[in-house]
Amino acid sequence: MNTGTTDLAIVMPVYNEAAVVGGVVRDWIRVLRAQGCDFRYWVIDDGSTDATVNILTDLAVLYPELKIERQPNLGHGVACRTGYRRALDAGARWILQIDSDGQCDPGFFSDLWSARRDHAVVYGCRIRREDGLRRAIASRLVSGLVRLASGVAVRDANVPYRLMRADAVEDALGALPRDIDLVNIFVAVRQQQVYGIAWRDIVFRRRGAGSSHLGIAAGVVKAVDLFRSLRAARHRLAA
Repeated sequence: MNTGTTDLAIVMPVYNEAAVVGGVVRDWIRVLRAQGCDFRYWVIDDGSTDATVNILTDLAVLYPELKIERQPNLGHGVACRTGYRRALDAGARWILQIDSDGQCDPGFFSDLWSARRDHAVVYGCRIRREDGLRRAIASRLVSGLVRLASGVAVRDANVPYRLMRADAVEDALGALPRDIDLVNIFVAVRQQQVYGIAWRDIVFRRRGAGSSHLGIAAGVVKAVDLFRSLRAARHRLAA
């Protein structure tokens, strides 16, 4: 139920990021407050088993903008959907999705926020990745695979740094099949088709600690699933 309106909602899925999540939240809230935004910061905990939730709970005492929702370990895609829905139900006019590992540099936010005046959807494009060549190549392969499967060209299809007007998020959620895990990619395809994505150059930092939860073997499996799912949903996403 819509309980009012707010300029901006941050949606940040998190899973076992105790080593970095506190710094990520503090850095983003500092930048958002300096920007003068009326915002809510939704953190969707995807069944963390480390101290992530304890850290977030302590931070919520200090930062009233911070909202925490826990779910069983259902995956990043479900966490994104949950965050989008909470943001929309709270009346957010704009939704910014970021990751929780420290790679999304808040220093680029003002550029995206300014671009909202002319665009319904603004994504960061990772022109440089400080997390290694393998990840940069993987991003390019994903975008190529998306174009091959869907017929839609998206420069950085899986980037987690994206600012979206509420109606663009609502539209994407309505078009997504319920069993889709790679929500970021499907949202990008739909928004490129319907609204056109405006791109702003960003640098993707190294992870603050740890490593990606997705290994090479799992990445190959997800790539195959992505191709099949995009092919199956091609007409629905274009409707």
